[in-house]
Amino acid sequence: MRRAVLAMVVVASLAAAQTSQGPPSANATVLGKSEAKGMIQGRVVRLDDGGALKNAVVTAFGREAGGGGTGRIGGGFRRGSRPLSVLTDAEGRFVMKDLTPGSYMLTVTRNGYLRQAYGQRAPGTRGRSITVAAGQTVSDILFRMAKAGVISGRVVDEDGEALSGVRMQALRWGYRSGQRTL
Repeated sequence: MRRAVLAMVVVASLAAAQTSQGPPSANATVLGKSEAKGMIQGRVVRLDDGGALKNAVVTAFGREAGGGGTGRIGGGFRRGSRPLSVLTDAEGRFVMKDLTPGSYMLTVTRNGYLRQAYGQRAPGTRGRSITVAAGQTVSDILFRMAKAGVISGRVVDEDGEALSGVRMQALRWGYRSGQRTL
């Protein structure tokens, strides 16, 4: 009985070894020079003092080479594709390897800081895309992250009693059609 089980294990092992060493299947992908991958590397620092930001999440949203689009998320960048995210190290450095050639939008997030897109001039504005060619390393990408702010306090009535369910809104002065408005 033991010999029969041992013989079956040996036969199964030989069959598995022959199939793993056989020719590639029709579904297998063989990387050639035309399919070389690219890389993006850079650093994330604090805006105020230039210190490194550890554990910031850098995310790349991509569009394959040759695809159309306007160069912004939702306007040509693949919605169905999975974004690639990496964490920065203790020196604030990040590396994104094995990128398919094409255009990418990079964003960075970290607790306590405003979300930022690469090439963004001010919070809430659009960033720029980065084009990665086959075999290319795009380096010297620098994110300078601004600290997020917090407004806190208590809302009380005329007797100093705390109120609940009060809706609060932060406003700032600005200009519209030459008039100063909130």
